[in-house]
Amino acid sequence: MATTSGMPHGDDAPAVLRRRARRQEDAVWLLLTALVIVAAAVLTAVAVSVHGSTVERGRELVSERRLTPALVVTDAPIIAHGSYATHQTEVRWTGRDGLPHTGHTTLTERHAPGETVEIWVDTGERPVVAPPDARDAVIAAAVTWLFGMMAAVAGIAVLGRLLLAWTWWRLGRAWEQDWAQVEPRWAGRSER
Repeated sequence: MATTSGMPHGDDAPAVLRRRARRQEDAVWLLLTALVIVAAAVLTAVAVSVHGSTVERGRELVSERRLTPALVVTDAPIIAHGSYATHQTEVRWTGRDGLPHTGHTTLTERHAPGETVEIWVDTGERPVVAPPDARDAVIAAAVTWLFGMMAAVAGIAVLGRLLLAWTWWRLGRAWEQDWAQVEPRWAGRSER
C-alpha cells in the first residue's frame, strides 16, 4: 500500500526504506570505486608520459652537455638539504677548445683540493647539473602518480562524504514522512 508521498506505510515501511538506503549507498560506493579506478588509469597514463618526456629531455641534454674530468681547487662549506648535504666546489678543467676553465659546481661528497672529479659542462664550458637519467625519470613518474593519486583520492573522498550525507539526509526525510503517517495510528489518535 502506498501513500500520497509514494512511500509505503505499515509494517513493511522500515524494510523498504532500508533496502532503498542500501541501494543508494551501494550506488554511491560503486561510483566512488569507479572514480578511483578511472583516476588511477588516467594518472598512470600521465606518469608514463612524464617518464617518457623526462627520458627524452635527458637525451637532448646529453647531446648538449658533456662529462669531463675536473681538478678540485677549493671546497666550500657544507650546504645541508634535509637528509643530504652538498658542497659548492671550485673546479678547473680543460675545455674542448684546449683552454683551461674554472668554475663552481655542486658535489654531493666532499673532495680535497687536488682530487679529480667528473663534472657536466654545457657547450659554453659552464658547469651545469647532470642531465636526468633513467632513475630520475622513474622518480618523476612515481612522484607525479603518487601526488596525483593523493589529490584524486582526497577529492573523491570529499565527493563521497557529500553524496553519502545527501543519501542519509534523504533517508532521514523519508523516515520522518513515513513516521508522520504511521505514528498517529500507533498512538491511537487516528481511525483505522
